[in-house]
Amino acid sequence: MTDSPRTPAFPNYLQVPAQGPAALWWLLRLITMAAVVGLCALCVLDPGAGLRLFWTVVIPLLPVLFAFAPGLWRQVCPLALANQIPRTFGFSRAIRLPAPLKRAAPLIAATLFFVLVSLRPISFSVNAGMLLALIGATLLLAFAGGVVFAGRSGWCGTFCPLAPIQRVYGLAPVVKVRNGYCESCLGCQKNCYDFNPRAAFVADFQDNDSFYVSHRRLFTAALPGFVLGFFASMLVPAIAGNLLLFYAALAAATIFSVGAYTVIQTYTRVAEVHLSAVFGQGALIAFYALTAGPLVETLALYVPGLAAIFWLDEALITAVVGCSGVVLYRHLRTHHAFTNQADDAPSEAPKLTVDVGRIPTGAQDAPSLVEVSSGQTMDANPAASLLETFEGAGIKLDYGCRMGMCGADPVAVIEGDENLSPPSEEELASLRRLGLEGRARLACVCKVQAGRAVVDLSTDPKTLPPPVSHDETPEDPAPIAGISRVVIVGNGAAGTTAATELRRLSPSVEIDIIAEEPHPFYNRMGIGRLIHRDEGPQTLYMLDSDAHDDAQIKLHQDTRAVEIKAEEQRLSLSTGESLKYDRLVLATGAQARVPSVEGRDRPGVFVLRTLADAEAVRAYVRELDLADPCAVVVGGGVLGVEAADAVSRLGVKTHILQRGDRLMQRELDGKGANILNSFLSQTGVKVLTGADFEAIEGEEDTAASAGRARAVVLGDSRRVPADVVLICAGVVPDVALARSAGLKIDSGILVDGDMATSDPSIYAVGDAAQTKPASPALWPIGTQHGARAAAAILGTPAPTAQSPIYVRLKHDGVCVFSFGSFGSFQRQEDGDVEIVSPADRKMEHRRVLLRDGVLVAALAVGAPGADKPLLPYLGGQTIPEALIKAWQNDDWDA
Repeated sequence: MTDSPRTPAFPNYLQVPAQGPAALWWLLRLITMAAVVGLCALCVLDPGAGLRLFWTVVIPLLPVLFAFAPGLWRQVCPLALANQIPRTFGFSRAIRLPAPLKRAAPLIAATLFFVLVSLRPISFSVNAGMLLALIGATLLLAFAGGVVFAGRSGWCGTFCPLAPIQRVYGLAPVVKVRNGYCESCLGCQKNCYDFNPRAAFVADFQDNDSFYVSHRRLFTAALPGFVLGFFASMLVPAIAGNLLLFYAALAAATIFSVGAYTVIQTYTRVAEVHLSAVFGQGALIAFYALTAGPLVETLALYVPGLAAIFWLDEALITAVVGCSGVVLYRHLRTHHAFTNQADDAPSEAPKLTVDVGRIPTGAQDAPSLVEVSSGQTMDANPAASLLETFEGAGIKLDYGCRMGMCGADPVAVIEGDENLSPPSEEELASLRRLGLEGRARLACVCKVQAGRAVVDLSTDPKTLPPPVSHDETPEDPAPIAGISRVVIVGNGAAGTTAATELRRLSPSVEIDIIAEEPHPFYNRMGIGRLIHRDEGPQTLYMLDSDAHDDAQIKLHQDTRAVEIKAEEQRLSLSTGESLKYDRLVLATGAQARVPSVEGRDRPGVFVLRTLADAEAVRAYVRELDLADPCAVVVGGGVLGVEAADAVSRLGVKTHILQRGDRLMQRELDGKGANILNSFLSQTGVKVLTGADFEAIEGEEDTAASAGRARAVVLGDSRRVPADVVLICAGVVPDVALARSAGLKIDSGILVDGDMATSDPSIYAVGDAAQTKPASPALWPIGTQHGARAAAAILGTPAPTAQSPIYVRLKHDGVCVFSFGSFGSFQRQEDGDVEIVSPADRKMEHRRVLLRDGVLVAALAVGAPGADKPLLPYLGGQTIPEALIKAWQNDDWDA
């Protein structure tokens, strides 16, 4: 480890210095667009001159630019300008490109390239009107793609017919020019060339999607033959004048090229990625060998004295050969670094999600992961979780907190359990809650440390046999404590944890769970995705009724607790039944805080706390018969940002109203909030800060509209269109049942250190409980409460493990992470060390506060994985001084 920052092997565009101010690039873009307009005007005024200039000068100059400095063209390309105008000026719908279309987009672009080029002899090369139509159509399509789709997924990185040729010629750019359109990465395309052009080509051939790799391979294999066949045929009058002969020669040359590629690949040991690189550069050299002459001839018409330089075309070809040699050399270095420098890959690989690194597949005992249902074998980085490895391979797996606390991503381990990292106390607690201890691991925290591990995502871990225990059965504490029956009101994280811990500690105690919702325990953190995904609520279930039956826990679903008869120690239910209890646990959770504003009861106004809420929002949006529906989310906290992202993915124009001066003001500082704001704006979500929510306006009551919401009125009288209003203004503890029983209540149910209320036979846990000091309403807090209450009820030692308290935004495209209290940065003590990322990093921000070498508070905002350097130190471990020094030098990957 050194004192100076380490240079990444694959710096993404956010880590590359900008070449000049943004205003200069906008000027160059406007000049390029003006040149296109001028060329079109020439085609109208003098069609012959316009066609000649376009096909013998403009087009021949682009390929060498693609090879030498492709980023320069992607900065000033007129099609890119047309595509990015909607996002730049804030009127893009920013819809995510559907997965099937994203997967097929490169094949569509390659097909368009071959078709359009092959049509040149009968249209675009001989008819100025057809050329003008082609230019106009592509500009219009690029603009339309920007209006509809997010980022550059509507044209530049997906459907543009120039994109595949840029990728092949520019496989290892000699000069890298920073992408200036994407202030933050939206993850809008696979192996994004704009994110990291140096790694994109190699990543294409390392991809685990055989369909994706196959059409990349086919394009590069066909390209040399297609180029030679096209231009050689055009130079032979007998062939060029006979369309049948022309297309026959073009097809024969292309097929021969593909055949040669296949033979070489089959009978030699040349790696496919290297063979494709050679074929791509061979096509570039062939192109200039056949077009350099006409290029020089046309330039000589406009540049006096140029015709006298008889060797100019040969010099151009020689320069191109030299450029190709440099590109191939850089490609070899890139491939070597990509496959051997795993430590740099996590923050830099151009994947939709952060790549997990590469380890040489031939290395002895190299960690590897096999997923049975997909048949994929993946190299595994010991520093990466199974979830990150799956994401790097394009395997979908739902997740929650990504910290092993919610249990949203269990995987069945078929073989190689000894090669996995040992589970932490947090992971074990989650597995116990799910009844999966010894039968599964949580993908978000489990890692392959050595050798091979085999997992199966299609196998329900609950179907695996439980491990055989050889330990002596401990004495049942329930009879000793005089406890025979415990009733739990609420089946969220806190209530379910209390039940599973009670059963783990005692095989005899009777356990009843009263669940007001008609669902078993589910991942409440994932309800937002039900708004925009075509999946049922069962995909979020973390336990089912069978699991409770197997554990001998009685679950009363769709049942409400209506009265506590404390003197009788009896709970009355909405079914008319009453349950006698020795101990009662109130895990009633919290309710959404709804401001007392006019119109809050109109149709179209929702909160987002339960599965039913999410399904209601989705159904309402789908039933709206509107061409351009709008939504307003009231509240800019974590839930508000996640809700806005969810509803915007339905194609709804969305605003967030934040009363304060920044998003997530309890967790983020100004710079972190600005980065998040910028990212959201590029996904089509607009943020209004300092916005006081006053009223919800609606239509007049009619049979058709029933007075549904149409706009939100702010304190300064502004009106924001809103066909859907999601109120995410915080929560209040649900204490109605406790209040009716006479328990002591402040804002929540007052409890002591054992979670006992003012009635010693009643306990309160989770969001409903109020502890000293006060704790936030977070999932890990609720599970700690449940475990503590279970131990206290049975008189066993209280659990000592404490999960770190943090907040992480659940969003695929951006990392927003906050640990500890943000106020700690303002309440520093003597000797505290604060480290902040450099101010010039516009779209990446880390800030940490250390006390005696221990992490007290931290926040990270940026590309996925920005929080990864901080995660190992959330549990109070002392951070090595050398690492602290590296962070101070902005070397966060040390």
